[in-house]
Amino acid sequence: PDLGDPGCAQYYAIFFMGISEVSTAILVLLANFDPDLGVKGLEDVLPMTRIVVAVAFVLAFIFCRTLLWPCTTYYFCKDVFAALAADSKEAKTHKKWLWTFMVTLTGLSLLQVIWLGQIIILAREEILKLMEEN
Repeated sequence: PDLGDPGCAQYYAIFFMGISEVSTAILVLLANFDPDLGVKGLEDVLPMTRIVVAVAFVLAFIFCRTLLWPCTTYYFCKDVFAALAADSKEAKTHKKWLWTFMVTLTGLSLLQVIWLGQIIILAREEILKLMEEN
């Protein structure tokens, strides 16, 4: 049976809008420990939990955003360039969308690098603070 147009970039949508957001879900949990914007006193009651959640966030970010992200981006770009080079009606129909996705992905990839830099700076500060306490 004819299923119609199967869409465009299905796997990539699952990755970029789902799998890569695992670290964000953990970050939301970590935000509860923020002394100004989080739950007041939570860090004092559960200091070790805060550390565990923070480490889980850093590991998830590194795995999802610095290891998986570039690999998935590479294959996405490879597929987009192949689609743009194709002479099919479908490729011509999606051409503007594919270029839009490429530009957007470039910006999002730059954000991953910026966020990784922020995470490294904050992690270093937190580790130094923990070492001073002990």
